[in-house]
Parts: sequence; C-alpha cells; structure tokens
Amino acid sequence: MKKARFPVDLHCHTLRSDGNLTPEGLVSKAKEDGLKIIAITDHDIRPPLKYTFDNKELHYSDVFGVSGVHIIPGIEISCQTEVEDVHLLCYGCDWEHDFFSQLEIFTVKSKVGAYRKLVELLGNHGMPLNFDEIIQKRSISESEIQKKHIFEEMANKGYVHSWKDAKVFVKDNADLSIQREKPEPVDIIRSIHKLGGIVILAHPYLIEDNLILNDKKYVRDEYIKKLIEAGLDGLEVQYSYDKTSYTGTLKKEEIRENLLHQFGHLPLVFSGGSDYHADEVKGVKNPRVLGENGMTLEEFLKFEELIRLI
Repeated sequence: MKKARFPVDLHCHTLRSDGNLTPEGLVSKAKEDGLKIIAITDHDIRPPLKYTFDNKELHYSDVFGVSGVHIIPGIEISCQTEVEDVHLLCYGCDWEHDFFSQLEIFTVKSKVGAYRKLVELLGNHGMPLNFDEIIQKRSISESEIQKKHIFEEMANKGYVHSWKDAKVFVKDNADLSIQREKPEPVDIIRSIHKLGGIVILAHPYLIEDNLILNDKKYVRDEYIKKLIEAGLDGLEVQYSYDKTSYTGTLKKEEIRENLLHQFGHLPLVFSGGSDYHADEVKGVKNPRVLGENGMTLEEFLKFEELIRLI
C-alpha cells in the first residue's frame, strides 16, 4: 500500500466535473494510498450522496464500512466574474436543497456560451480547436464542459506544453478574457450558511495580488479580509501551488506561513487539500498526487470539532 503524505485531503475532483476518476474510483484510490478522509468537491455541482460498491448502493456515510475511507460531501463554487480563481469550498450543507439545482442550471447556462466563444477566439491565436470534438473525446455532454477541458485540449494539440501553461496563456491575453457570469462570493457565503454549511476559500494565492473589483483596487490580503468580514469561515492553507497555474515566487510552505501569520489570530478554520484530478490517468507529467497536500488527523479533529461533518 502506498502512503500518502497526509491522511486527510479535503479538495478532490471526479469525472462529475474535471477529474478523471469516478467517485467510486476516487474512494478506491484513497484506500490504496492509505488516506482516511477525503472530500469530494467537484465544480459547481452537488456531491454524490450514494455510491455503488460490489453491486450495492450505499449512502456516503456507509462507505467507510466497505472501504475504510470517510467521505465528506462538498462542492467548489466558482465566484466573482471579474476576478479569476475565487473558488469557495463548501461543506456540511443540506445537499437536497433546491439552491444547488438552481446553481447547476445557472452555471451550465453561463459556461457553454462563454467557452464556445473562448474556443473560437483561440483560433485567432493560431490555436484552432473544435468545441464539439472536445466534448466527444471526453464522452461528456455540452452541459458538463469545464474550462480545464479546453486547456487540456490546447496541450493535447501541442499548442502549449501543459494545461497549466494553457491557463496562464489565456489569463495573460486580454482578448481571451471571456468572463462567464458567476455568483457573488458574499451571496454564496450567506446562502451556504443558511443551509447549515461552512465556506472555505480555496487556494487563496491563486487570486491575483493586485486586482480591480468594481473599479476599486485591492491587494490580495485586503480582498481576503473583505470575504472574512462577510462571514467566510476559513482558508485552505495547505495546497498544491507548485503543480498549478500559480506564477508567484513563493514556495507552498511559505504561502502557508504567510496565511497563518496574517490570519492565524482570527477564529477561522484552516484546511488543506491537493486539488486532486487524477491527471496521471491522462499521462500528465508531474500531476497532483492524492494526499500530497491536506491535513493531519490532529488538524482534522479541530476542523471536525468546529463543523461536525462526520
């Protein structure tokens, strides 16, 4: 059995958004790698509450009995149209509430038009892609398209070295900045609280350090403080910055220390996750590894004590 660096990983994706394993496959991978607790946090879609093992359908709370892995249902909601990578990780919600159905409808409507336009504009940069081909290759419907699928296709065509380079390329070219409509983070924080959940800001340092929002300039810490004042419950301080589109100079350990130094005195939850997508399935070099970033069991006990998820 492999041994993950951390036994708890609260930021994982599956085929239900832009990951490469089924939810059941992710659980099996977690068991294989020795993890004890994982959170499934697919983009803008409520988590699966039932799983099939040995032809038996199990509620997520019963999966531990057959796998030895606790599942925490979650969701990663993309927010703030004008600012990239403002993603909120939400846990402990009433997942049956109609809020999530409405969020999924809203997200699909905003994504499809924006991403078709992005594919069209990439052709003007000498990177011709076919939107329908991207969907067909992945055996998904139009409603399931993710921006990362486009980045992966740019890499597959040889236009860039990797999906991370593709993301940076699009981000650095203003004419490719097709902004799909996203919910306001303050609205999401309030809505999730009404549903009994908590909200963690994912990968804070993927947010630009100097950003403009509603014609007002913010440095990153000011923006984070704005979200905390609005009720944000915590920050993801342990994260795979070295394997994402982060273009800063700090090491992930330094980012963790900076966040704890700046916000550690506040009554917040500090979480960790790998943002695992199982990219190794597609042959991606140096992919994120399940449990390479996350939490110790001791850290999770403090997390659990505050939000009582399991």
